[in-house]
Amino acid sequence: MAITDQLKQAIADSGRTHYAIGKGADVAPHVLDRFMSGERPHLRTDTVNKLCEYFGLELCRKKGQSARKRPVKKPATSRKRPAKKK
Repeated sequence: MAITDQLKQAIADSGRTHYAIGKGADVAPHVLDRFMSGERPHLRTDTVNKLCEYFGLELCRKKGQSARKRPVKKPATSRKRPAKKK
């Protein structure tokens, strides 16, 4: 289950108003309103962190899944300009 789904479930199951959750988690209540209505399908990372901390949720990797490996960027080679002729 995606973290956004877990947060929506936790908000719905809490029985608390969006105002009360927002005040406790330091998140604007209108952000929660828009998130729960589907008007805002995604939340900023800091908002997710605040809500996870408020509800005691932890993000963890599923068993058998490894972290996505990102390609390593090679540093740009510095080009030397040819010396000016006098």
